[in-house]
Amino acid sequence: MGCSFVINTAIYEKDHSASSTCEALSFHWVVWWEHCHACLKKQRLPPLSSKSFTMGLKCLRGGIDVSSTLLSFHCIPPFTLHFYTCVHSKMYSACANWTGMMDVWTAELRRAHSWLLADDTYRNSVMKPQRLLGHLEGDAVVEMLKFAPGDTCLTLAAVSPKARLLAELLESKLARTLHLLLDDSTVMHELVSEAAGASFLQRLDTVAWWIEKCGIPLSIRGDETALTLVTLSRLRPILRSVSLSLLVRACPIPTDVVLRLERMDMGGEAFASLSENLSQMVHLRELHVSRCTSTALLRLYQLPSLTTLSIESKVDAEPLGNANATGNPQQNLNGVDEIDMHLLASAHSLQHLGLRSSGLSVVSGFDSCESLSTVTVVNCERLLSLSSLAHAVNLRSISISWSGVRDLGALAACPSLERVAIDTCTAVESLTALAGAPRLREVDVFCSGVRDINGLASCPCLETLCIVACRVLTDLSPLAGAPRLRIIDASFSAVRNLEGLGTCPSLEVVRLDACIAVHNLNPLADAPRLKYVLVKGLDHAALVYPPSLTPKILPAAAS
Repeated sequence: MGCSFVINTAIYEKDHSASSTCEALSFHWVVWWEHCHACLKKQRLPPLSSKSFTMGLKCLRGGIDVSSTLLSFHCIPPFTLHFYTCVHSKMYSACANWTGMMDVWTAELRRAHSWLLADDTYRNSVMKPQRLLGHLEGDAVVEMLKFAPGDTCLTLAAVSPKARLLAELLESKLARTLHLLLDDSTVMHELVSEAAGASFLQRLDTVAWWIEKCGIPLSIRGDETALTLVTLSRLRPILRSVSLSLLVRACPIPTDVVLRLERMDMGGEAFASLSENLSQMVHLRELHVSRCTSTALLRLYQLPSLTTLSIESKVDAEPLGNANATGNPQQNLNGVDEIDMHLLASAHSLQHLGLRSSGLSVVSGFDSCESLSTVTVVNCERLLSLSSLAHAVNLRSISISWSGVRDLGALAACPSLERVAIDTCTAVESLTALAGAPRLREVDVFCSGVRDINGLASCPCLETLCIVACRVLTDLSPLAGAPRLRIIDASFSAVRNLEGLGTCPSLEVVRLDACIAVHNLNPLADAPRLKYVLVKGLDHAALVYPPSLTPKILPAAAS
């Protein structure tokens, strides 16, 4: 089967009037590759490797010339003839059902993303595409694109919807005007408007065909230019998200578009300028408001269906770039200093809450947040207490950074709490509020004022305790007997007392890097499952420990 074809087609970012023959053949080839991969796996044979990809798929080796838009498409080599004849008819019937396959693949991507969102590490990651690809590892097209040489990704992206989506996740040479957005609820295409005028609209034409064809909900991000895009008839039906820069102070989005939005990200002034009755925005699930004013806060209280809410505010927040702000009372409102969750119409559905406000001093009403799962508090210098969080019955994770919090309240009363992270909060001195928390698995404290860890040993599920760079923490003995504690990391702290750690039945790793006050490691000798004691930066000659610990201490002492 050595014949070849030269097909004239618009390879990349052109209108979808490209040769249907080229699309069918290339799509045919991708389905064939997936079938080969699946058959080999079913027969427990080695999967197609990067080498076999290069050898067996010479059909694309020198085949793309973007400048002349010519694709030299070589047919399947002889060793694949068996697979080719088996699936030939099915491939072309699949080509005829392009839209249906597109729906299947986008649904698969969404399912994988939704499943991974249950993991806080994934949800908070800035590398979601890479993590999502890792989850999809083993998929034939994913493996193919990983090893595809040169411009092969572009060829496939032009003619195969699945390859196009995965190539976007791989951050290949696709247009940066459009990319996949993995947010807290769904998968969207994000269209970035970089500049106004005819030049941008011309660039839009090169990707609009794909936006329309694949049917994934659309998000638009940018400045005033983005507002012109929401009126385009070809985009409005699938527009579900709008992200505007802080320079945008008014948001004249058509009512029919606003009422379909699922996600919004904008400044407080722009949000407050929305003319619609916000109680009618029943599809809005995710809202991020920067430089939130008290007026904007009162308006967002009306939203009925939020699952994710992020509020950023500053004391005496002034609108950006407006020298005449003092002449407009609405634009001169102070930032947010108090939030009452009882007033939030969507309190019952809210799952994720993020607060970043230098003026915020009181947050209350968490007893109405029956679905609240994660809370993130950043740069809230005036917020001293989180005691009201004890009423959030489904709270799983709380993260506090660069804030004035000193009272953790009775967080142990949260029956679902699994993770607590505290970063650079010098006022937090004690973790006793966590004592006895029934499901707490991880406590991560960095560069904070913690000196008292009494009560943590009574947490029946605690597995990991990191208290790094806490310069006033000296004593780890309160951890004695912790039933499931596996990992202790006290690096760069003032710890010197390790008494009782040998009674922790599950302890495997103790990290004491740069803990220069530590001299006596003998208390660790009796820990039955201990594997490693990490003491980087310490003088072995100054350490006291029995011979039984010698093979477990890293780095090993110089001979």
